[in-house]
Amino acid sequence: MKRKFIIAIAILLVFSNTALAFAQNSYPYTDIENSWAREAITDLTNRGILGGRGNGMFGPDDKVTRGEFANIMARVYRLDIPEKPASFRDVPADYWGKSGIDSVVAAGYMTGLTEYTFGPDKPLTREQAITAIVATTSASALVQDGNDKNTGYTDDKKISPWARGFINAAKALGIAGGYPDGSFRPQDTLTRAEAATLFYRFYHPENGPTPPENLYITGIDANRVSLKWTPSPGAKKYAVYRVVDGKEELLNFTAETVYVDETPDIDAGPQYFVKAVDANNMYSGESPTVYIPSMNDREKSYEEAFGYSQNIKMQILNARPGDVIDTTGLVGNRIPQLKVNPIDNQDTLIFSDSPEYIKEPGIQYKASVNGKARLYYYCVNQILYNEVFPDNLRYGVFVKNTGKDDVTVRIKRANLGGTEMGYESWRWLQIGAEVTYGLLDSENLNVSINLKPGEVKLLSPTHYYTPVTYNNLIHGVYDIETDGEVEVYFVALGEKYSGINDPEEKIDDLPCLEPDIHDRGTFTGTKRIININVDRMQALILADGTLDPTLTGKDEMLHKDAKLNGNYGLEYEIHVKAERNMRIVLLAQGGSYQGPIWTSKSGRFMAPKNPIRPFTQGVYIDEIAAGEEMTIRWIPPASTYLPVEFVFVEI
Repeated sequence: MKRKFIIAIAILLVFSNTALAFAQNSYPYTDIENSWAREAITDLTNRGILGGRGNGMFGPDDKVTRGEFANIMARVYRLDIPEKPASFRDVPADYWGKSGIDSVVAAGYMTGLTEYTFGPDKPLTREQAITAIVATTSASALVQDGNDKNTGYTDDKKISPWARGFINAAKALGIAGGYPDGSFRPQDTLTRAEAATLFYRFYHPENGPTPPENLYITGIDANRVSLKWTPSPGAKKYAVYRVVDGKEELLNFTAETVYVDETPDIDAGPQYFVKAVDANNMYSGESPTVYIPSMNDREKSYEEAFGYSQNIKMQILNARPGDVIDTTGLVGNRIPQLKVNPIDNQDTLIFSDSPEYIKEPGIQYKASVNGKARLYYYCVNQILYNEVFPDNLRYGVFVKNTGKDDVTVRIKRANLGGTEMGYESWRWLQIGAEVTYGLLDSENLNVSINLKPGEVKLLSPTHYYTPVTYNNLIHGVYDIETDGEVEVYFVALGEKYSGINDPEEKIDDLPCLEPDIHDRGTFTGTKRIININVDRMQALILADGTLDPTLTGKDEMLHKDAKLNGNYGLEYEIHVKAERNMRIVLLAQGGSYQGPIWTSKSGRFMAPKNPIRPFTQGVYIDEIAAGEEMTIRWIPPASTYLPVEFVFVEI
């Protein structure tokens, strides 16, 4: 099934020069460091969606062409190459982007400028872009209804007749936005940076409302399917979708949390999902998908219906824990999802990743601790000395006794990492994996730091006295326990441009750095326990923010609510009880993945040597026999893309 987040486009072909980010890795091009869309460009390049101009350049301000946009759409929506290619005179067989153009034309998302020409090298206009996006929603009734209506924009007369219905449909869906002066500017063109931002939001719908949870089919008969779901906070209505043979159809909107589809073809095996829509017409991501096996699928085995082929089965049977296998065809989002009721401990998780790019000395984050806590930091050095010369970064985690009695801080576990490899994204993934492995595998360090009232001390000298060069990453995690209240400071100083000579004496004189779009805050929970019983092919999705809830807490510096997307730093302890003989495979659903997993059966950690690719590769974890129990330990590694799925297959 193609994943389409309408919210992706809801930002709506009206672009602001605001940098975007979710799980930042590195800049793959030399000309995007100062681009407002650098994080989007980096993200989509790492996913294999975007490519450069050559010589390390991307050309963010270049106009995006129709051919480029078609190929981006083909990759984002993972469109198949049609058996019968399009026959445009200006798209010869050796044209670099012919397969992408053929795919979007066959899917009905784009058409030629004329019957015989596509205009692959012509700039894409706003009305062409929104027509293509609306075409992915299968909202044909809305398009037809809007063909003869005024759009309400001040420059309505400039809108091409063929685009009018699509622009009206986009307004009805809440995915079209004009400019403050009331215009739409249909003939304006898009830049490559704007196109990157548009599709970046396809993968990161977290700015919209929360997706509906617990979608159920409550009744099926020959000509109707009844659906029910739990409400989403802030939702004003819900959009209900049906998917048949990979094609989505927007059925209708409803203000209720129930819906009856009166026109399904049950034998075709329809799937359903729901999106929440808030008062600003912002769309959520998709709810969990519910699936009715088609007539063909009913004739297959249970596993075959989800893409579990004989080839994948043979690889699993011959794999050793930690081996990477080819999982092409195994459709994770169609596999029935295990419903869980996670239990979090009450220890404190202090998370410091904002601002992620340190451009000046100061305090990245600070918070109070009394008892057990995990301290987690992640940042990249971009400090300039005299605003010109790259400076080295000295990073330290300091603790200050804010009480009236002596306090002891005990370091229970710790692991630190960094890279001098510059912008090599595979290395950033490796650092995240190595730090996670070291934390999970570390013994009790039993290091104590004694603090008198008002005293400030450095927890560890590693990143403070071994400076990190410009454009490089550092990452660290400490598990500590205190017998009194202390203030924890995550401090970044330049080697030349420090702003302070003695942080242990004048730490409160340092400025507090402004956060960016990345996460920081104080959260409750460093370990999440999940208990599951597995009796057939099922999947456990983790760090998706829906089936597996996101940690919430407070930003103590800004005194506002915070959430931890991806649950980085949270240790999962999964207790599995199998009712049949099962094998376990980890699938990467969000992007490239590299990180360790521990099982009680093997008693050791396993991890892929290199990052695994989403949708085509998986990591074989272990086997569990019927009646046995197993514990799996896992922490979302820094730099990696989430969510992941643990898939249980019967052998």
